Amino acid sequence: MRLRSRRQLSSLLVLFPALAGCRNEKPPLPPGWEALRKAFPLQEAYRYRLTWVGADSAQGTIEADTLRQILLADTLWWVLKGHVQAEWASLSQPTPNRLTCEEAYLLPQTGLIKAYRTVRVTTATGEILETDELWWDRTSGRLQAPGWVRLQTPKEEVRGYTLESTNNLRSYKLRRIQGRIQNPTL
Repeated sequence: MRLRSRRQLSSLLVLFPALAGCRNEKPPLPPGWEALRKAFPLQEAYRYRLTWVGADSAQGTIEADTLRQILLADTLWWVLKGHVQAEWASLSQPTPNRLTCEEAYLLPQTGLIKAYRTVRVTTATGEILETDELWWDRTSGRLQAPGWVRLQTPKEEVRGYTLESTNNLRSYKLRRIQGRIQNPTL
């Protein structure tokens, strides 16, 4: 075979890998690999109770009617359903903090909790938070509620939407506020 121009040479160099069977694509995964990756053994517990002691000496318990471990987008979640209750307290607290809800998703690696349906948080100092959806990031110490919120402290009762707060509900941001708020003394 005799080449007549540079154009023919360059086109032959481009076509050579395709004609020789070389491809830029990755080889296909073995059959059944995706099914094996998604197959996660069903783990379920009834009348579940977990007790823990944190690094900051906080002690707590989580109780639920059922606990199931599921895999969502390659992340392991614990799904707690039916009368979910969490209590935690540090050594200096006389009474524990309490969170109750109907359903919760717990990310055990980071401690992120997403609580749903009739969520109620009661702090040791008497603050009460009620909402339908609450996200609690224990690592950053932040609470978020994207929907309606009712917050009751010993001095005020506030209703509103989209709460962002600290763990102890001492400082918070709330939109569309309604309710009774006591003015601070100067």
